[in-house]
Amino acid sequence: MNLKRTLLSLAVASVAAAPIMASAADGSMYGNIRYGFTQTDDGSANKENILKNMGSRIGMKGDTDLGNGMTGFGHYEVHMVNGGLRELKVGVKGDFGQVYMGDKTNHTWDSMMTTDNSWWWGGQEHITEGVQSNAITYMGGSGPVSFGITAAMSAQETNAADESVDQMEIGLGFDAGVAQIAIAMTDEKKTTSDPEATVGVVVKTTAGPLGVAFDYQTQDGTTTNVVGDVNADLTSMQLEITMDSFLFQYGQQESTASVVEGSASASKNPSTMVLSYTQNLGPDTLIYYEYANRDFDTSADDESRVTAVLKYNIM
Repeated sequence: MNLKRTLLSLAVASVAAAPIMASAADGSMYGNIRYGFTQTDDGSANKENILKNMGSRIGMKGDTDLGNGMTGFGHYEVHMVNGGLRELKVGVKGDFGQVYMGDKTNHTWDSMMTTDNSWWWGGQEHITEGVQSNAITYMGGSGPVSFGITAAMSAQETNAADESVDQMEIGLGFDAGVAQIAIAMTDEKKTTSDPEATVGVVVKTTAGPLGVAFDYQTQDGTTTNVVGDVNADLTSMQLEITMDSFLFQYGQQESTASVVEGSASASKNPSTMVLSYTQNLGPDTLIYYEYANRDFDTSADDESRVTAVLKYNIM
């Protein structure tokens, strides 16, 4: 009898507390299934045809009013099939801007400099995507000006001697009305093969359904490049054009290093071109089509991929 009364009391208390909990924290769960087909042609006699999971995921996010104009927030997302982490973020925001920490999270560089809206094979020629994990970020701004700073700290043996910060990012953005402009720097510290800082600039503009984005990145001589030449300078550029459900993207990376092909010497400047289309079938259902071609700029044949993915939102 006492056990039944205890269980009944807990049930009543849970029902009564639900509205209070809901008002204290505004959270939501979401998830989607993505399954599709990819054909890869690398110039060999056989083409590779694959049916597979293509990024199905599940996550939750929410925020809570902390009073005094401040809000606490969090975001957690994982791959649905293998459980790999896709997003982990926790922070506080208010009139001062926002401060957050996390892994697999868009920090300063990626938040301000990204020009890649393709699903799969775009953005390959970027020199860097910036800090992804073990980092804390502050982002703020006033009027048309925005800025961000990120510090990454992880336990890795390649840290530079006596360095407590492994990677630093600083970014500055300006909304000019007809265009949005951003410039940022990311610098990674290592004891061996310590690369120079990468500096980038991004310009974005929209006119009705048309969107255009261009980015340029440059890095002085470094050992961490596509051919391992310690004196090689790297540059990359990417142009992306969107029109309603269509996307076109072209990216190219250039290096001052040389690579020997047979008896001839040639620069190695790989490039990638992407075309995609999103077909909405109805509520919570779409098909994403993408064609990508990569020119390795070596004796190897170009590689092309055709992809079609069916996506359904389950929550």
